[in-house]
Amino acid sequence: MTQEGRATGQLRDRGEGHHSGRDQPNGECGVADLRLRAVPAVAGELTVIRRAVTEWSGRTPLRPEQLEAVRLATYEATVNVVEHAYQHDHTGVLDLDATCRLQHRTVAVTVRDHGRWRPAAAEPNSTRGRGLLLIRRLADFAWITTTSVGTTVRMAWTLDHE
Repeated sequence: MTQEGRATGQLRDRGEGHHSGRDQPNGECGVADLRLRAVPAVAGELTVIRRAVTEWSGRTPLRPEQLEAVRLATYEATVNVVEHAYQHDHTGVLDLDATCRLQHRTVAVTVRDHGRWRPAAAEPNSTRGRGLLLIRRLADFAWITTTSVGTTVRMAWTLDHE
């Protein structure tokens, strides 16, 4: 089962940290999958997304340090969409999926855009351009896939044996 919503405006309308939709456990982790669809890729949506991910991940069996890693890595992935996926004259959207699977002992988060990959410009002495490196360090596994129809960042964390 999933919680499903079209855009984060629904989050604000309800004043909650998750979007509208069914909130039923998936039968494995006791937490519904989180699915955010067609979220406007603008800076003002990042806080809303972070709250939804924080609330969702807090219901999973992740350790506290893993919870923080999920929040930060997911935030970095969404910031990358806002800053890099779309040309300045075109605002696009992002999709986010978060799942918890005891059978596979994983929590996984996928952030997808529908823009075009643009390599970061080299800026000497810059403190920017470290988002993907940070994502790779924070997640147990991270895959970045770029195509002509968008970029997908998949991140996964291993659950401890219970």
